[in-house]
Amino acid sequence: CFDTPNVSTVSSDVVVQPYNSLLTLKRLTQSADCVVVLDNTALNRIATDRLHIQNPSFTQINKLVSTIMSVSTTTLRYPSYMNNDLIGLIAPLIPTPRLHFLMTGYTPLTTDQEGASVRKTTVLDVMRRLLQPKNMMVSTVHDRSAAHCYISILNIIQGEVDPTQVHKSLQRIRERKLAQFIPWGPASIQVALSRKSPYIQSAHRVSGLMLANHTIISSVNATFSLWGPASIQVALSRKSPYIQSAHRVSGLMLANHTIISSLFDRALQQYDKLRKREAFLEQFRKEAMFRDNLEELDNSREVVQELVDEYQAATREDYLTWKEGVV
Repeated sequence: CFDTPNVSTVSSDVVVQPYNSLLTLKRLTQSADCVVVLDNTALNRIATDRLHIQNPSFTQINKLVSTIMSVSTTTLRYPSYMNNDLIGLIAPLIPTPRLHFLMTGYTPLTTDQEGASVRKTTVLDVMRRLLQPKNMMVSTVHDRSAAHCYISILNIIQGEVDPTQVHKSLQRIRERKLAQFIPWGPASIQVALSRKSPYIQSAHRVSGLMLANHTIISSVNATFSLWGPASIQVALSRKSPYIQSAHRVSGLMLANHTIISSLFDRALQQYDKLRKREAFLEQFRKEAMFRDNLEELDNSREVVQELVDEYQAATREDYLTWKEGVV
């Protein structure tokens, strides 16, 4: 099961949004194999700050979302010798079943007006920018109590790319220690080279998208978990011949990072504020499953809290033994 929920981390027009968020997160935690999280707050910030759109419309926000999801499946639509199916794409990103929430990032972004000119971008530029928080499609909060890190990364690079450029870029990232991985497993960044569609206009020679399962990303440097090998996987994919492109190379990054727990923790805090006052619960008591009690809401909170605890535990070297203790 591959889901793409769109969540809000600020006040919502729907007063029961904190309740709905936890009910949804429970099912995404227990029933989905992989979840790509997109945050309305982050999408609006990117449209405003990066694309210089003062009041982004739903169409413009949806265009960002469609770009991310289309690039993430280019290796399936334009297959090569690896990353040809969805399972093969996401399996290296999710080492344990519950840690399956991925964060996304994409670069470079362009407006329709910028599409007429072709910009020079290098593989190193794209891979370095994908590690920067400002390019992430989820709003996260720095938690100083935990040393958040990457669990895994997959970069999908599209366009005219020499594989030796990818190798050199990975070397530079390792030398500069731009990415920190888990301490309990291998730290790796996968890179996939993909074709671009000739029917999509692009203003850059190189662009990138990042999906991350993340605890925290700090400015330029990225930290990986201590319990796994630190590496970046890169997949090279062809561009579609049907979409006009103004950049010769572009990229997408799929990453599993522990900082995603801050998003879930914020949802718990919003839920607790309403639940403590028993606010707006009359809407739920009208439904059959809540008529006798509100156990489903409280159980959903427990599931999400356990998810937050596991992501935080994944930042430590004893994560694998921690799991045994929990089971």
